[in-house]
Amino acid sequence: MTSDARSGFTTEASGHRAQVVRPFVSVVIPSFNRAHRVGDAIGSVLAQTFQDFEIIAVDDGSTDATISALKEITDPRLRILRHPVNRGAAAARNTGIAEATGRYIALLDSDDTWYPQKLERQLAWLKQNSSRARAVCSGFELVLPGNRTVQRQSEPFLEQSHL
Repeated sequence: MTSDARSGFTTEASGHRAQVVRPFVSVVIPSFNRAHRVGDAIGSVLAQTFQDFEIIAVDDGSTDATISALKEITDPRLRILRHPVNRGAAAARNTGIAEATGRYIALLDSDDTWYPQKLERQLAWLKQNSSRARAVCSGFELVLPGNRTVQRQSEPFLEQSHL
């Protein structure tokens, strides 16, 4: 484990960080006490049809087994950072963003998952609309227990008034 006094977080050594080439996308996943869900979130990133990414999981001072759950994932694209105390989701996202090396940053909460083509479709949309857009907000589904979908926005959208 290494420590960075400037940012106040530690990096958990996984022994798998051999990546030299800069990834196209950095996926930042902040997590606090989500040992039971963070693996699903990371699994949904690893299942993407677009594979040129790194995953930066930021444990925000969890008191459950979140760090243990993260260490069980052996993919070399995963980096684990840890705040020694809980600083909040925004601070955890900012820590991950500060460490990101990708051209683009994608944010994923540790209790959410992505469909397999999420990055591929989002990047294609961004490329197609690059003259008008600097960022993309993708579609979503809100699913309640029992797999009941209660809200859906299926396509990325571009607010013309904000250009």
